[in-house]
Amino acid sequence: MIKKVAILANGGDVSGFNAVIRAIKKTAETHGVECYGYIDGYRGLVNNNYIRLDGNEKASGILPKGGSIIGSSTNAIVFHYKVEHEDGTVTYEDLSDQCVRNVK
Repeated sequence: MIKKVAILANGGDVSGFNAVIRAIKKTAETHGVECYGYIDGYRGLVNNNYIRLDGNEKASGILPKGGSIIGSSTNAIVFHYKVEHEDGTVTYEDLSDQCVRNVK
């Protein structure tokens, strides 16, 4: 069975979050778990935009950097998500089922 963990930040940048990402990545590697980070919080989850963090340089050297290497979102609510259509109309849709599919 493949074991995976994903990190997602919501609510804006938090000082020290890169240290949390690094700690999760190192712990995951120790236990043979694949580690991913969703880019820009829930927006990344909705759009299935993520990076794999284990076994690469993406999470090394991040401790002195401010903010979060994976970004965050401050107003993305997956149950009432703003969708802009090609014709210029805007609707608000429940994309929670899409998020569940993307996690799998």
